[in-house]
Amino acid sequence: MRALYPTLLLGIFVINSFGQAPQTASPKHPRPEEVGEGDIVRVDTTLVGVPVTVLDREGRFVPGLKREDFHIYEDGEEQPIAYFAPVESNVTVLLLFDDFVVKNFVKNYREAARAFAERLGAGDKVLIARFGDSKYEILTKVGEGPAGVRKDERTVKWRFGRGIHDAIDAAIRRMNGIPGRKAILLFSDGVYRPDTIAVTEASGRLLSMSVTKPGETATAPGTIIEAEESDAPFYVMQYDTTWDAVRYGPNPKYSEAGNAGIVMFRNEYRIANEYLHALAEKSGGRLYQVASGTHLHQTDDPPGLPQAWTQISAELLQQYSLGYYPKPGDKAKESHQIKVRVTMPDVVVRSRTSYTSVPSRP
Repeated sequence: MRALYPTLLLGIFVINSFGQAPQTASPKHPRPEEVGEGDIVRVDTTLVGVPVTVLDREGRFVPGLKREDFHIYEDGEEQPIAYFAPVESNVTVLLLFDDFVVKNFVKNYREAARAFAERLGAGDKVLIARFGDSKYEILTKVGEGPAGVRKDERTVKWRFGRGIHDAIDAAIRRMNGIPGRKAILLFSDGVYRPDTIAVTEASGRLLSMSVTKPGETATAPGTIIEAEESDAPFYVMQYDTTWDAVRYGPNPKYSEAGNAGIVMFRNEYRIANEYLHALAEKSGGRLYQVASGTHLHQTDDPPGLPQAWTQISAELLQQYSLGYYPKPGDKAKESHQIKVRVTMPDVVVRSRTSYTSVPSRP
């Protein structure tokens, strides 16, 4: 059992996180470099953002649609479209890296971000952020090739939480201050990891186990609700960071204490998996499983990542952004169904399908 403790301790990683708040498309919002550290972007009215992708029956993107080609329905009742951004408008993408993923999977994450920026169009921006860091970088696509990506010389500060839910919350708040089309690419395994673990045993028998985790102000359900309202869909790059003991479960060869630890961590990964899937689904994005734990400490791109980036960049370049103001008086935390239709035959419309109304933050 003593030999198992280092394995358990190695499984306790330090993770950081972001979060999100309701989104508005008002042009009066400051540009990202104009927002100072500690500032809070406030909105008077919640605009429900609805990113929309339109495909033909062959799976090809349908460009050139106008505002009048779209119809939004909330709970079966059509809503006036208050905001519309065509595919030709620029997009801002936040690449949000889990600190553990950076250390073990994407060590050259800044170079990876630049490679992603090269896939976008002129005028598009890529923000690079890392869990637990108090600043991020801005890349702007200005031309073709590596030389066509310009790094912003200014360092923009922003407060990022250490836990994943605080980090998700901060990410959504950050993107809410940016007008136009946008998206968040999250690189994480979704695990809200403990800082320390303490095990008390006698003669191989578990007497007690305690876990200390960093305090968070945001919650998993709260950030899911925020993601539902935002018009910045989450594209999740899910990393499988489980080790064999956790992946395959308790083993009769292990002591009671060792198996108790394995059960605890398996539950953490189950919760993390459900959280990441909900984050992508509720925001109108998608989840990609890009690597498994057998690829830890690699330097090359993990399996599945290049293909995922190709699909995401192509979709962002062809994605419409719509928004509408819900009727006043809706009960807080009431779930609403959303349906988007296009006045064109033989097309497939992909968008978020629901949102939950929440009271404005103070």
